[in-house]
Amino acid sequence: MTAAKQFIRKQALFLGVVIIIILLLLNIVFTYRNNRIMQENRQLQKQAEEIKVAVSQAIYIIHNADLALRGYALFKDTRYLPPLYFANEDKDSIYLTIEQPLRKQNYPLTEFYQLKDSINAYVHLCMDMKVLFDQKNYREFERLANLDKGYHLWLQYERFMRTIHGYEDTINLNSQRRYDEAEKRIYLVQFLLLLLCVPTLLFTAFHTHKRLITAERLKEVREENARLLAEQNMTLEKVVVERTAEIARQNKELKEKHQQIIVQNITLRETQRQKLEIYTQTILEKNQIIETIQYELEELKNNRSESEGSVDTEIVEKIKVILQSRILTEESWQQFRTDFESVYPLFFATLHYHYSDITQAELRLSALIKLNLSLKESATILGIAPESVKKARHRLRKKLQVEEEETLEKFIQTLA
Repeated sequence: MTAAKQFIRKQALFLGVVIIIILLLLNIVFTYRNNRIMQENRQLQKQAEEIKVAVSQAIYIIHNADLALRGYALFKDTRYLPPLYFANEDKDSIYLTIEQPLRKQNYPLTEFYQLKDSINAYVHLCMDMKVLFDQKNYREFERLANLDKGYHLWLQYERFMRTIHGYEDTINLNSQRRYDEAEKRIYLVQFLLLLLCVPTLLFTAFHTHKRLITAERLKEVREENARLLAEQNMTLEKVVVERTAEIARQNKELKEKHQQIIVQNITLRETQRQKLEIYTQTILEKNQIIETIQYELEELKNNRSESEGSVDTEIVEKIKVILQSRILTEESWQQFRTDFESVYPLFFATLHYHYSDITQAELRLSALIKLNLSLKESATILGIAPESVKKARHRLRKKLQVEEEETLEKFIQTLA
């Protein structure tokens, strides 16, 4: 009976060891697959970011064409035309950098081709308007400029950009889901290993200990165990002391690095704040110059009317239209928004989250209020009358549902 029990125990122990080995092999396989999935995820995430960057480059075609045409029309100097030529020449290479990775991802390219056609049409329109300007066909040039094709193209680009970002984010989420599932499988194998290893180790230790405990060597074994235990305790204490010192040193280094990062972040934020203030002041100064020129044009018109005859009113009005169009362009707003978000990264996001129906004009006005600009300064930057700004502030206050006892400025300052 005793021999049969020993045989059963040996067979059970052997079976347990075999199962543990199988689980260890499965753990190795799952770990290897998990690493492969991680590498694929990193590659997909990198590819997604590259696609987002490539799509963002398409806006430079629009900006370059628009900026070159405006500069040429305003100053009549061919030095402002190279960006238009570059946009016409480089657009095909930019399209290629967007199309190839999207095609690899099996992304439906219909919307991309529509945006491509729209950008090509806008660049050709800018080239045609340049020819009209050279031919001094100002009436047709002004008619095409008033169509504001660039703004509609920018809206089409924004929709495409949001679609691409959503598509790439979905790919990233699917990749993360695959990784999470692989990780769960590893945890399951490790749990089974723990479930089998602990009883097996206990079983082995019990019978090993039972064989060692004999009547003849009981005292010797106890003394030996005591000596070994003392040596282990001394070694463990030494290791603990050394490890404690090492952890303390690492904690000190981490604190120093953390402090350095805090100082760097403060410096960076202050630099961005100064940059935003300088950019805002530059816009104010530019608009002040434009107002001065407009005032001098009016004075010239009045003086000439009284003395030498009337000034060509049509020429003066056209110059005023060109100057007025430079007060706050879409491009300058985007640059201003980029600098503003570097200082207040959550400001616009907070407004969109709480007030989904807020308009672009209300966002601009909110940003100017956030910068503590006066009513007159806001009117100067927006290119409208102070009374119009005052009405816009009143409408904004209603939309934001500001309490009566609280000012609009104080409410906006508390955002983000």
